[in-house]
Amino acid sequence: MLIIQLPSFTPKAIENYSEIPTGRPLKVAALFYSYNDIFLSLIRKRFEDIQKENESKVKFTFFDAKSNNIAQLENINNSIEGDFDFVILNMVEKRKDVVEEIFSKFKIKNIPVILIAADIPETDAFSTYNKAFVLISDAVGSGIAQGKLIADIWKNNKTTMDKNNDGTLQYIIIKGKETSPYTIERSRYSISTINNSGIKTQELASVPAEWDKEEAKNMVSSLFLKYGNKIESIISNNDAMAIGAIEALQKYGYNMGDKLKTIPVFGLDGIDEAKDLIKKGYMTGTVFQDPVTIANAAYTVGINLFSDKISTKDTNLKLNGKEIIIPMVYEPIY
Repeated sequence: MLIIQLPSFTPKAIENYSEIPTGRPLKVAALFYSYNDIFLSLIRKRFEDIQKENESKVKFTFFDAKSNNIAQLENINNSIEGDFDFVILNMVEKRKDVVEEIFSKFKIKNIPVILIAADIPETDAFSTYNKAFVLISDAVGSGIAQGKLIADIWKNNKTTMDKNNDGTLQYIIIKGKETSPYTIERSRYSISTINNSGIKTQELASVPAEWDKEEAKNMVSSLFLKYGNKIESIISNNDAMAIGAIEALQKYGYNMGDKLKTIPVFGLDGIDEAKDLIKKGYMTGTVFQDPVTIANAAYTVGINLFSDKISTKDTNLKLNGKEIIIPMVYEPIY
């Protein structure tokens, strides 16, 4: 198994900001759509570590919406009334009217907001608020990296992967939320990169599983009964859904260590559980993106906005309108 460790974006120490109030810790609200999201849980863990590293200087308060928009709206109201210095937000519902309502409230209270893992419609309340930004990683780059990984595995293992010897990779793709740019770009560029490497592909099925392991497990359980040995690869937009796919295959005796009864499954994120499955031979590969880098960037942008500085000041982050782009390096794990 190849695992490449990457340097992560390091946040500035709080001591470097003269505007940080003395006598009390900086108060940060971190609102997540669900604690069950594995990758987001790693971002939350990094926020907890930042707090430990800056003891008595910063205090995070975490809110779990449990995938419920009503619960998240209540969490947002609590964060607005809680006198927080800035908010890091991962949204449940991204309809235009919901976005408009939320950012109007933050704007009135002049609370800086950093959106993570977000894909929201443009609204006046968001676009005209100079302390609200979306922090994004490169969805295209992650899709290309996944496609290169799959192409390399196919070329090196064609005799075992090409079950029907037709020279074509028959695959199922498991997608995140259908309207998400991350879903669209990761899916598009993963497959186009495979094709551009000279490999023919045939899509057996494309199913949305909302980034969720259990949803993916249910989907693949049904798809296996329909396609069985025709499946030469399962390609997932994230590791959580890839893990769900593996659990489904294991119900049928597949992906348990026997190479003759293994369907290659590919994910994206590089979480520890995926790495462990790769070591065991149950999963074929994933692409690493660093949750520490994302958390550090969100934290630093929040401090800049709270301090009335340019959002990307003293960072290598790239500002494009209301988007702040994290220059991620995606690396294969297999």
